Amino acid sequence: MWFVPLYAKFIQFISPKGPEIEVISRQIANAHTFFNITNTIIWLPLIPLMVKIVMKLIPDGKQQAAEQPLYQTRFLDTNVLKQPEAAIRLAMLELTRITEYVTEMAGHAKKAFLRGDTDAIGAVDSLEDVVDILQDSITNYLSSLCKTGKLTQGQSQRVAGMIRAASDIERIGDQYTSITNFAKLKREKEYTFTEEAMGELEEGFNHVQEMLRLTIRTLHDSDLETARQVVHQQESVEDLERRLSRKHMERLNLGSCSPENTVAFTDVLHDLECIGEYCSDIAEMLLNEKDSVIKMEKIDQRMNEA
Repeated sequence: MWFVPLYAKFIQFISPKGPEIEVISRQIANAHTFFNITNTIIWLPLIPLMVKIVMKLIPDGKQQAAEQPLYQTRFLDTNVLKQPEAAIRLAMLELTRITEYVTEMAGHAKKAFLRGDTDAIGAVDSLEDVVDILQDSITNYLSSLCKTGKLTQGQSQRVAGMIRAASDIERIGDQYTSITNFAKLKREKEYTFTEEAMGELEEGFNHVQEMLRLTIRTLHDSDLETARQVVHQQESVEDLERRLSRKHMERLNLGSCSPENTVAFTDVLHDLECIGEYCSDIAEMLLNEKDSVIKMEKIDQRMNEA
């Protein structure tokens, strides 16, 4: 404040001369420009200090996320609900996050059934609760976004598709929980499967895990080619389920497999097929969303031309 009179004289000196009404706009512009340049020059050598101040004021995001409970949302922000595109993007990030948790469930369920890993059983049960809570949070967030009345027709379709996708992801978690329940039954009843049967189930687990991995990429990157790949793989999952069921029946007829194992074997195969269907549904949601956007753009173009 002490230097303002001197600063005003300096600005007058470097600005054009003439009546004040004619030169005042140039003086204001010069004052702002010189002030910003001076600030930049002063702060350049102080950038390391600024970084330390900012890091002190704003905690590290990764550390903060690590301290949060898994069931707490990390991306949803009610303050941006009036900005639909930003809110939709945040919801998509949260949706991708719970899909990653379901992927963890996939690995644990596989260990639980094929190897009888008790820790894996507990991990699936814990993650199921997390997925259920996060799915509810995402659905409520997207429903609140719809209530703002600020969505275009295309955005409304995207939000509806994301709500369905969140439901499908939660159902995938339910299927892996079902597989884990069969793992508990297998352990309690001491069911034993032939090496051939276990190898076939492992093939099924691996195939569906690959579909789930591609589904995450589809959600995160909006990759249409990957989405088509997921939809195409659903046919192979159905073929796999029929082929493995048929081979199991052949083993039953030969007496190489115990009849009491049939329910667990066929139901686990059915769970894996359902997971593939849900992955395909999510991919189709993205493809349909893109088709709708293209159609809306064509309609808008025709209206503008008219």
